[in-house]
Amino acid sequence: QNASSPLTVESDILATCLSPFWDFPSGTVGFSLRNTTGGSTVGYVPFFGNASVDAILTFRFMGAWDRMRPPTNVSAAGGTTIHVDAFGLSSSAAYLCEFRRGLESITVAALAETSFLLSCVTPAWGDTYAG
Repeated sequence: QNASSPLTVESDILATCLSPFWDFPSGTVGFSLRNTTGGSTVGYVPFFGNASVDAILTFRFMGAWDRMRPPTNVSAAGGTTIHVDAFGLSSSAAYLCEFRRGLESITVAALAETSFLLSCVTPAWGDTYAG
């Protein structure tokens, strides 16, 4: 599982790149820089003076959510499937959607349809609640 993004040289001591769309479950990943001068992969750029591929930087992609897709106004009777845009979800993990109003809350099981989409069915609540 690999993903990449272009590197921008900001100064003599700083280069930046955006983390790519991560279409995989959250977890620890390796990070390295490659020299692609002339359009071909020339090799790894040394990490802290060590040219070994094993000495790459590691960091963790975390699972999180971005937004709830419409509808955001649903019937108090429940039964509406809502979808949540997310990233880093795992199909083997258990998730819950929690609905709150004041001190009251109701949780329902959620399904990671993909690593970037979660769904759950709204519970019956009482008065219509805009979430």
